[in-house]
Amino acid sequence: MKELLPFIPSRNPSAALPSSPSPPQLSAVLLFRLFAEDALHFTSKDLFQWMDYMRYAGVDHFYLYDNCLVADDDDADDECVEHLVGALPDVTYVKWQVQDYIEAQVPAYNHHLRTHFPQASYEILLDMDEYPFMPNSDMNPNFLKDYALKKQSSQVLLRTVFFGGVASSDDDNDWRVLRYTRRRAMAERDGRTKPMYQPSKINYDGTQNLHEMLLLDNGRERTGIKEEAFKYSPYDLIMGYDKMEDESVLRLNHYWCERLSDSTDETTPPLVYDDSMTDVIRRVKEWKTTKG
Repeated sequence: MKELLPFIPSRNPSAALPSSPSPPQLSAVLLFRLFAEDALHFTSKDLFQWMDYMRYAGVDHFYLYDNCLVADDDDADDECVEHLVGALPDVTYVKWQVQDYIEAQVPAYNHHLRTHFPQASYEILLDMDEYPFMPNSDMNPNFLKDYALKKQSSQVLLRTVFFGGVASSDDDNDWRVLRYTRRRAMAERDGRTKPMYQPSKINYDGTQNLHEMLLLDNGRERTGIKEEAFKYSPYDLIMGYDKMEDESVLRLNHYWCERLSDSTDETTPPLVYDDSMTDVIRRVKEWKTTKG
């Protein structure tokens, strides 16, 4: 683990930025692993569904960090999916072979900053089972990009709403997000946020962390923002400010699947029915067809 920690670039990486005539407006960073023993049976199909959804949402480029294990012999299966995504024009693929997935996360994100110096106007950091969702929006194509480009915040923190319970369908040909239509009534308040941020405002000397951050303003902590708004997310920011978005505007649908069940604990509210992704996925499929 120690050899992975120094992946923190210098404060002013602009000289290392590759020239780009048309940098993406919205990029996404994903660390993932697909393996046969996965209890939730995530496969490359789930990865492609997630990518289709994020393209519909407006993502122009993906940085995919594959936490795969390479086969030791010819008879074993190689988990890596470079052959499936490595040549896609909107993908930068990195084989990130750190055995412990949890320990692989923060070093992967630090490596991304040091190596790629992302040039997008905004970037979002997600897992493959997390889907941005706007409950009170039409969610037309580019809904997430349009939202981001209207923001002035250096970083927007998105709350998580867990979906799970018993699958309403066992049809593996259907989208995973359509098979789970029960969720917790409220978004999480325990730090389970994910960030959408302006890469140009990242403090590259900051200590990177997945769910915690320290916002800087001329070297001082900002005031006037709720304390909870600067507890979570991966990056320190330069001369920036942060917004904890209301889940009624934008949230993350996090598909915990069978990991989440109706609780028998009287202090825990039961799961509520929510099939609002049905129409969105229909439009994603139609949009993909028109895109060819």
